[in-house]
Amino acid sequence: MYNSKLLVFIQTLSSEELKSFGQFVQSPYFNSNKKVGQLYQYLYKSAPNFEAKRLEKQKVFKYLFPGETFNNSKLQQLMSKLVKLLEQFWVQERFGKAIMQQQLELTKSYRERNLPLYWEKNQEVLATLLQEQNKTSNQNQNNKAGDTHYYQFQLAIELHDNIEQAEQRNKEPNLQNVSDNLDQYYFINKLKYYCKAINFQRFKSVDYEFILIDKILQEVEKGQTKSGKKWLEIPAVAIYYYGVQTLLRPRGEQAALTHFKELKQLLKKHAHYFARKEIQNMFMLARNFCIQELNSGDRSYLEEIFDLYKMEIDQQLILEEGKLSAATCKNITTVALSLAAFDWLEKFIYDYQWAIDTDAFNFALARLRFAQKEYTTVLELLQDTGEEVLLMLSGKALLLKTYFELSLDVKTEFLYEDKVDNFLVSFTAFLNRKKDTLPKHYIFYLNFAKMLKEMRKAAHYSTVKDISKLQVLSRQLSTITEMAEQTWLREKMDDLMRE
Repeated sequence: MYNSKLLVFIQTLSSEELKSFGQFVQSPYFNSNKKVGQLYQYLYKSAPNFEAKRLEKQKVFKYLFPGETFNNSKLQQLMSKLVKLLEQFWVQERFGKAIMQQQLELTKSYRERNLPLYWEKNQEVLATLLQEQNKTSNQNQNNKAGDTHYYQFQLAIELHDNIEQAEQRNKEPNLQNVSDNLDQYYFINKLKYYCKAINFQRFKSVDYEFILIDKILQEVEKGQTKSGKKWLEIPAVAIYYYGVQTLLRPRGEQAALTHFKELKQLLKKHAHYFARKEIQNMFMLARNFCIQELNSGDRSYLEEIFDLYKMEIDQQLILEEGKLSAATCKNITTVALSLAAFDWLEKFIYDYQWAIDTDAFNFALARLRFAQKEYTTVLELLQDTGEEVLLMLSGKALLLKTYFELSLDVKTEFLYEDKVDNFLVSFTAFLNRKKDTLPKHYIFYLNFAKMLKEMRKAAHYSTVKDISKLQVLSRQLSTITEMAEQTWLREKMDDLMRE
């Protein structure tokens, strides 16, 4: 039983869900088979470890049917029924959270049971819920921006169906309203998935065919809905439209920057309109656009990335389940350091210390102290570089840079010259151990270590600095693309050649 579908499903339940599902199984409305309930109670007592020995089929069968000969088919039937109940429970749980869907189904029930007074009151409740959802934050809900327009479309259909059911032949059957809301729902989702498709094509070549997309883009840009509202006044339409245009425009083109600026303003103004994951994806799209421009040489986009991160921080979009990931913390730290926003970064690091893993916190603070040239503090913070491999790799590289900086200081050079060389050896050995698991990072950091070692040889291993050797290394540094810490290496190289 241990590797059965039933156990796989049950092991996904939280402690609260395990209790709730137990109540669900015991409800005679959903389950009238007492043996199924007993099976679940046996499994519940095995949580959360679900030991394999206790879950041997023969033991479970003996508990359920004492005195009977083991019958695998009989046990399997009970397991299948419990699986079906669990699937039904999941659906029920989702429906319980879908307030809009509940109200829509209730409105339909009132109409189908010919209760016009209650139908009218409930469709007003549904309309009010839709209005409120447009005004208040949607980020902690499962609803996506397009879902609001879906329910507006469904409400329009319900009004239409009610008129037809009442056989009010002289009354316009709400068809224009149905059509308008269908258009909005369709346009939003068409633009959304077209935006995703273009974004995906930047990383992998895939041929997509989006019928009518050109006409939709033209209509959004120039037209308006039948109610007189411009398409670009609808937040979800506008954000996905400008997301599409930002991705479609060639890099460096002025129109791309214009569309990006529009997208950025809309993200700031209407982030509450979207589900959390949905708006996070759009912020990521905007940052990726900035990174592309930055990689092509336009340093002004550092400020744009910084602004986007600030917006996400203000709207609490950087947290996932109350935690700030090491990767996000590292990215924000990198941008802030690139702009020398030291005071802002220090406040950010301490403000979010509660949400950051200890190793990630120490690393972020160490990077800040390194930029502030507080090198001995860096050594204190990086006494333990943690167990996460990429963080460990970055931490060791920062330690190596710190030892090198201290070896250049006349006050501390004799204390740290040997440490630089020894750490170069241990760092290279560490990289070789991780060669198979981190092939891309391995070569970047190995080239970094090799370059630093050669710079040491040319500048510090003899009484006379080898300028010609440094010039050769400088040219190599300009041509090797697969190298970590290039900016810092270039700075140190230029310093050595000037001295």
